[in-house]
Amino acid sequence: MTGRYGAIVFWLLVIVPLAGLYVVLKVYGGTAFVIGLIIYAFPYRPVLNIVRLLQLKKISRKDIWKFFIPFYDIKYTKSLWWG
Repeated sequence: MTGRYGAIVFWLLVIVPLAGLYVVLKVYGGTAFVIGLIIYAFPYRPVLNIVRLLQLKKISRKDIWKFFIPFYDIKYTKSLWWG
């Protein structure tokens, strides 16, 4: 999904899990929160960025592995958020 609605869906997929992590912190405590944050930061968010950028045709499949390098996706921030 590209365009305005693609950006809105991307925003929701980024922000809603953060609200869920807040609930996890309040209900289960710090350890569960940290585990959830690690899952969010390493497998979830890079895969989400990869899917969005592939949809927008900003990257090729051969560059997918680079998104698991911390902060590599910074140069694509404008494309990710505003599409």
